[in-house]
This record gives sequence, C-alpha cells and structure tokens, in this order.
Amino acid sequence: MCRIEGSMNPGASDQREHAIVIGGSIAGLLAAGVLAKHYSKVTLIDADALSNINAARKGVPQGNHVHGVLRKGWQQMLSVFPNLEKKVSDAGAVWLDVGTEIKWHYFGVERATFESKGRTPFLGRPTLESLIFQELEELKNVECLSATFVEEYVGTADTVQGVKLRGGQECMADLVVDASGRGSRTPKWLEKLGGEAPEELSIPASVSYASCEFTQPKQKFDWRVLYISPQDAAGGAGVIFPTENGNWLVTLTGRNLAQPPRTHEAFIEFAKSLPSDAMVHALKGAEPLSEVRTYRFAKSLRRLYEKVEMPAGLVVVGDAVCSFNPVFGQGMTVCAMEATHLDNTLEASTGGDWQKSFQKEISRYVNVAWEMIEVEDLRYPDVHGLRSLKVKLMQAFTSAVCRKSEKDAYLSHLFDEIVHFETPPTALMRLKVLLRLCC
Repeated sequence: MCRIEGSMNPGASDQREHAIVIGGSIAGLLAAGVLAKHYSKVTLIDADALSNINAARKGVPQGNHVHGVLRKGWQQMLSVFPNLEKKVSDAGAVWLDVGTEIKWHYFGVERATFESKGRTPFLGRPTLESLIFQELEELKNVECLSATFVEEYVGTADTVQGVKLRGGQECMADLVVDASGRGSRTPKWLEKLGGEAPEELSIPASVSYASCEFTQPKQKFDWRVLYISPQDAAGGAGVIFPTENGNWLVTLTGRNLAQPPRTHEAFIEFAKSLPSDAMVHALKGAEPLSEVRTYRFAKSLRRLYEKVEMPAGLVVVGDAVCSFNPVFGQGMTVCAMEATHLDNTLEASTGGDWQKSFQKEISRYVNVAWEMIEVEDLRYPDVHGLRSLKVKLMQAFTSAVCRKSEKDAYLSHLFDEIVHFETPPTALMRLKVLLRLCC
C-alpha cells in the first residue's frame, strides 16, 4: 500500500523523492516511466485492476476498437521505453509502411502511395497497453496500486501535497500527475482547495463505433490496411486493421446514428453504405470471431489549464487535459509527446517553478491536434461553432490536397506527414503545394 511519508517538504516542486501518477492508461504509464528516471519513488494509482492481461479494461471503454500508433507517437514512446520495440515485435505486431501498404479512400478518391519514413507497429490497444505496463513493472522504484480510488487532493490552492485515498489514507508526494483521463475530477478538486477550475471547450462529434474481429481471408489484396473516410456529412467510415494474432480488427463509425450496428448482419449492411465497396468485398471471405462491440463518443473536450494559476506540486496530462475525437487517432501520440516533454523539462530544470510553465508548454501539442479536429469536425453542418477564416482556409486546402493526392504522391506524402505530427498543418500553404494544386 502507498506509504504516507514523502519528502521533508511535500508539494515542493524542487524535491524529487516521491511522485504520484493518477491513472494507468497510456498517458499515466508513460508519465510514470518518465518520472521513474527523476524521482526516488513513483506510485501509480488506478481504479481498475491493472495487469498484463491482453483484455480491454473498464477504464478504457474504447479499447476494443482500432487504435493506430502514429509515427511521431511511436518514436516518443520508444524514447521512454526503448525495450518496447522488441516486446511489441515478440508479441506479433504487424510492421507496415503506411505509405505503401495502406489503401486510404478520402474525399471520394484513393490516395496515391509513397515511401514513408519508417514502419509502424499494428496491434490491439489492450496488447500495447499491457506491454507498456510490463515495462513499468520492471522498474524497481515504481509501485502500482490497482483497484485503488483517489478521493481528492491534499493541500491548498497554492500547493498540492498528495492525495487522499478512499478509506481516508493520505499519500503524500512532491509531485502529483493527473493522467486519469476524460473523467478527471481535478477541476472539482481544485475548487475544493479554493483554487480555480479551468475553462472548458468542446466540439460535438456524436460518433458511434462498432467493431468486430474477423479471420483474414485467403484472398490477397493490394493493401494491408484499408481505411475508408466519409465522403459527406451523412456518410460512415471504416477501417480494416491487422492485429498481432493474425486476424483483422474491423471498426465502423458513423455520426448521429440512432442505433449503431450490433449484429454481424447489421455490421455488414452498414459496411455496404460506405463510399467504397472495398470493405464489403474484403469481408466476403472473412469469418467473424467476436461479438460486435459498440462505443459512443459525444464530443471532444479540452480543459484550458494553461490559463489557470495552477498550484505547485500538480500537473495534468493526457485526456485529462484534452480528449480528442478518436476517429483521428491522435490521443496516444499527444500523450507520448507530453511525456517526453516532461522528461526534457525535468532533465533541464533546476528550480521549483517548472510545473506551471510545463502546463503552458504542453498546450502547443494539444493546439496542433485540436486545430486538426476543428478543421475536420466543423465541416459538418450539425456542428455549431464559429468557422474562423483560418479554419475555412484549412478546410479548403485539406480537401483540395486530398482530392489531388489521388495522382500526386508528393501531396499524399505531405498529408501523411501532417497526420503523423511530423510536419505542421501550415505546410499545406507552401508555394510548392499551391503550384501543384493549380496544375
């Protein structure tokens, strides 16, 4: 159980004896891995029964659905856990060049193929999370408290000194990291301490997910991953994704659905409504191996902690700061970038005020992903919100580039680099891009 003692001055940000991480999902696991390099002891606390079993947890309801690891995110994960690449390979991950081995239908066209910068692993979210957890368990200065509930922070509006667990025990620390996800209670806990809760922004998504595991058919295709994006506001999307067990994980999504498909028959019927018949054709030779699992995502939610006077001894990361529409696959990558920024900050910091600046600094990673979501989700007429001139311009450039990328490998490659956080979205406005769009 978590020991009560911390440093002589718990909550003081220049002390590095004990750190607590709330939340054992990807953000929390990566944060704990970073903190283990800089603190004598790290305690990871999660309400779920953490283990290395490859099964979706209650705290990760989206775990049964397709999760892609973007190249930037994967490289950042490896900077925290260098041995993760071997573990992933040993687990059977499928390594692919997303430039040549993904068939992507977008804006009614099929994007041209190209050689990408490297291969990325394809495997189920539960397996990836369990492998990262194994990496964390191997660290001698990390203690994991499963099935343990945090009730509130201990401290004042100026300094967080630890947490109070269900049952009344107080666990003191020099730093508390909230990585508890979208349902984070930090806003309420800050107010309880006399502090300020952050302003919240949201963008409606109203996305329903339906996923099912299938056998891979004997028939060969000219792709390893199939991704079909909506062609219009009322359209659905779908992806076929190879997993570490040699099967396919197939996920279908739709906006504002009264009822997502819940049976195998309804699943196939929904696939027939996609703007390409490639998925239905592929599934003809595949057999379902699981029930159809569903999930709903109402809205992207962002908490503006960078504008709040945060107490010393506390930082917030991952979905607790911003949970993105999962259709875009950005969440794990943003978490990984925040984790490596935490590592770099702790490596360079000698003072006691790094936490407040850190909260502001990681907002730049959130900004990039949030602006991408604004561009895409504000295309839908049912989403109410101000379309700024910047959003309108980026919408026009994105759609033009995607349509042109059917025959232009350079534009297809550029768009891929933006998606993978390797190039800023503003690259769409380069003169070279404009000239190609005009040709």
